[in-house]
Amino acid sequence: MADALAGVAAELYALPLDEFTPERNRRAADARSSGDRELANRIKQLRKPSTSAWAVNMLSRHRADEVGQLLELGAALREAQSELDADELRELGRQRQKLIAAVVRQARDLADELGGTLGGSAADEVGQTLQAALADPDAADAVTAGLLTRPFAASGWGSVDIDAAVAVPSRRRKAPVTSISDKQRTRARRRLKDAEEALERSERELTKLAGSLEELDSQRDGVTGEIDELEARLAELQKKLTALDRERGSAKRQHEKSASVVEDAAAEVDEAEAELKRLT
Repeated sequence: MADALAGVAAELYALPLDEFTPERNRRAADARSSGDRELANRIKQLRKPSTSAWAVNMLSRHRADEVGQLLELGAALREAQSELDADELRELGRQRQKLIAAVVRQARDLADELGGTLGGSAADEVGQTLQAALADPDAADAVTAGLLTRPFAASGWGSVDIDAAVAVPSRRRKAPVTSISDKQRTRARRRLKDAEEALERSERELTKLAGSLEELDSQRDGVTGEIDELEARLAELQKKLTALDRERGSAKRQHEKSASVVEDAAAEVDEAEAELKRLT
């Protein structure tokens, strides 16, 4: 049953957040219909993840490379801690904060892509969860598994309450502490350096785009002002045109009246000339 429950959980915790509960209930009903009441009850007990836990689960599935870089850094930090390498700890600690911030930004973007919203407090919980995963290898495994129901945070370096935060606690075996090779550490640092360079490029591009946007906004304001002036001028000219149309109509009527008078006078002249010819 454990394997069946783990399989169902893996599918459920990969879903969009709003689909979790109806699909969980459907899967529980299917198990009950097939006669496995115990499995049905265990499925029914699976908790809907919090927003921050869901975001971390999505990171493990859709941004596995970035999460892997972060967890490799955690391994290097634990190695430096065990060797009491203060200089390396300071350097890795600085890199850790930058990389966590970058992954949290990716979690926000990913949540938007998947139809969710990651608010400020939930984003903070994502950061705390990633911090805890850096501190504890078992917490790192839990993050990678993508079965979190709630965030967790380290109460101290290497102390994380994992079972309370995962849907299906794993049967973890405490492995002997092994040293990380120079090759692994070098690879982790190279991947981190690449991520930092990519972040710096993105920030430079963002700054450039912000400047372009500001310039376009300024140009748009200028064009809008010109449009307002032209519209005001058009309204003024429209009023003048209306007044001219009225004056022209009046002048036309007077012209037509005068033309009629001229025609009448011309007719009178013609009659008078005809009369004069008869008399002479």
